[in-house]
Amino acid sequence: MTNGTYPVAECAQFGTGDEWGPVQMASVVLGGEPAVTVPIQVINSSYESYSGTGCSGVGTSPATSGFNGILGVGLFPQDCGTGCTTVASNGYYFYCNGSNCTNGTTVSLSNQVTNPVAMLPVDNNGVLVQLPGVALGGVASLSGYLILGIGTQSDNSPSGAVKYSASNSANFTTVFNGTTATDSFIDSGSNGLFFAGGPTQCSGSSYAPGFYCPASTTGYTVTTKGYTGSPSVSVAFNVGNASNLVQTGNSAFSELAGVSSSYFDLGLPFFYGRSVFVGIEGKTSSLGTGPYWAY
Repeated sequence: MTNGTYPVAECAQFGTGDEWGPVQMASVVLGGEPAVTVPIQVINSSYESYSGTGCSGVGTSPATSGFNGILGVGLFPQDCGTGCTTVASNGYYFYCNGSNCTNGTTVSLSNQVTNPVAMLPVDNNGVLVQLPGVALGGVASLSGYLILGIGTQSDNSPSGAVKYSASNSANFTTVFNGTTATDSFIDSGSNGLFFAGGPTQCSGSSYAPGFYCPASTTGYTVTTKGYTGSPSVSVAFNVGNASNLVQTGNSAFSELAGVSSSYFDLGLPFFYGRSVFVGIEGKTSSLGTGPYWAY
């Protein structure tokens, strides 16, 4: 992929580090859906030079990154959107002149890394994430479903789900312990729930620094709202002693929670035992037009 003249590379940004590599076209097949041709990022830390781009903590192999590839369960068709079509110093896209890829570049929407679900002929308005419930203490492994489309097939009906609209920054509103956070979000890529003002934090010398370590498992509630302020629903959750949990040998915990600065991150524990719909921006279902979450 080029910006009209030069090859384009991307620094994909995640909370735990970045991924670097060229943007290339690929034919992608999801489940039994027809193949779609979309721009993807080929993760390759040795692709030209990214020194000076601000890209850091770059994975060097599937083993160090912890995956062979990522299909983002996100609210938007592209990974940057209109901001990267007009601002060259966007921090995502860079053009490569020889072996130097430090110059930022604008990229059209059609050439940005794209969620292939949004390009499907029918099941393109979002996804449904279904994971079973997890008992206190956790489980060693867990299997669930990522179902394409919302209300397009018999297995992805949103009947009974409540829609929570999201902002163009993928945020909505939470209220916890009397504190309102308008920069909160839902993220299946977070291994726990993350919020400010929780119970006792784990010590720096514990097995889980940065997480919460109450003396015993404690129940809480958080109020979730669409970014416009409605609807408003309380969600109950538990917080356990993270240091003890990580020593069990299990991998999935419903009560794992950590510290954030201000926002409330409804991470993977939020998905356990729920059907969570992710409505893609500009796409319409019986719930309305994305971006939104529904559960």
